Amino acid sequence: MTAATTTNVASIFKEIWLPGMESQFYPTECPAWALCPKTKDWDGTILHATAGIGGMNGVSSTFARAKANQSPSLGVDFQVTSADRFALWSIDHKAMHLARNERGRQVELVADQTHAAMERLMLRQASTIHGGVGQAVGRIATGGISGSTITLEDPQSAKNFEEGDVIYLSANDGNTSTDTLLAGAGLTVVTIDPDAGTVLMSAGIVATFAAAAAGNYLFIDGDFQAGCAGYESWNPLVVPAAAFFGVVRNTGNITRKAGIRKDVSATVGAVNKIRKALTAASAAGSKFTHMFVDPEFYSLLDGELGNNVRYVDKPAISADGGVTRTGWMSTCADGERTRRLPAWRMITPAEQTSPVPNTSTGTGQPRIRS
Repeated sequence: MTAATTTNVASIFKEIWLPGMESQFYPTECPAWALCPKTKDWDGTILHATAGIGGMNGVSSTFARAKANQSPSLGVDFQVTSADRFALWSIDHKAMHLARNERGRQVELVADQTHAAMERLMLRQASTIHGGVGQAVGRIATGGISGSTITLEDPQSAKNFEEGDVIYLSANDGNTSTDTLLAGAGLTVVTIDPDAGTVLMSAGIVATFAAAAAGNYLFIDGDFQAGCAGYESWNPLVVPAAAFFGVVRNTGNITRKAGIRKDVSATVGAVNKIRKALTAASAAGSKFTHMFVDPEFYSLLDGELGNNVRYVDKPAISADGGVTRTGWMSTCADGERTRRLPAWRMITPAEQTSPVPNTSTGTGQPRIRS
């Protein structure tokens, strides 16, 4: 095989990589990302996603009134735009030079770095799918600024940072178009301590961002308000007045336009929280297939259920044919199976940014949304 150079890498890849091999870079441990429908035939700059949100009004026990009030059924047209995400990589010149006489080694170096870049790309996408267009990767805890160290409000969000990431701050989560970044030159991540939930930066936090304060949100350089609209945007805890992809959702039937919200932070017990959330969603006509929760909440639930549960692995086939695994759980009471719950999956650290699919209430209790 010819040694790889900067001019022939592309042609070599065409010889050794078959069409479709890029799908192996999809992280198989991220079921939410795998289950999302994907399309390769989107033409133009806008995708029209239409949805029916209500029936007609011409229904009455009196014919004359039914005729007078008749109308077509209601619908909305979300004019969805695309979002970009790039993954660029480089190879150490010394490594390339030392491998110049090793048959195929330079191609392996290129393949390794490509794989690493694609992996980070997919993991970032899998994590941000739970958030909003703002793309915050963390939030500073109360009293969470000490010199060049930030303590995160949610220690689990430490998994969203990599050594060398450049970070910017904002007083808001970026999901509203009027949100802005704080003035500052940016900070580079030096050390991540997931156990302590801290991130050490390259310089003093307040020295770099004079307005930095507890509660500020953290963003990777270039991500602020530039990402895809995840669950937090489509099903927000508070429905904004601003139009969302051309649809105003805080008027008319809010639930049908912006999803169902149920605050169960004051409810004791993981099972009771879920029971309340499912009851509220079922009352609104929702049908469930999956529910995603964060690892800590899953652990609480598992502890409460004890032996009254049965787990079965179930493959989740993505739109592109990729396979990942989800868990199917059914519960029992007094030895008799009483109901079959939706599929459950403990979200992997890579795809989870905060208690999923919702944010913390500030008291450590998650809000369950359906």
